[in-house]
Amino acid sequence: MPSQAEVELILRACLSVRHRDSPEHGCPSAALLDEIARRADATRRAYTDGVLTVIDDVTARVAPPDPRSARVRTFSVCALACVRRSARGR
Repeated sequence: MPSQAEVELILRACLSVRHRDSPEHGCPSAALLDEIARRADATRRAYTDGVLTVIDDVTARVAPPDPRSARVRTFSVCALACVRRSARGR
């Protein structure tokens, strides 16, 4: 399990210019968003459940005093990373 410092490094990498500008080094999630949106409800639900599992895992590792607030922040960081990638046209 990554430590809090390691999780921070992972999040910083997700928001880096390299991640945004280099799809070969980035997260496949942003590349899949357009395709996921066109799939059946069950597929979208499975994708969403997987993303939320990752978000909950990251949130648990950060171990904040307010877990609900941390989950919202973690979700926001993940969404920002995907939006940045999408804005660059992958």
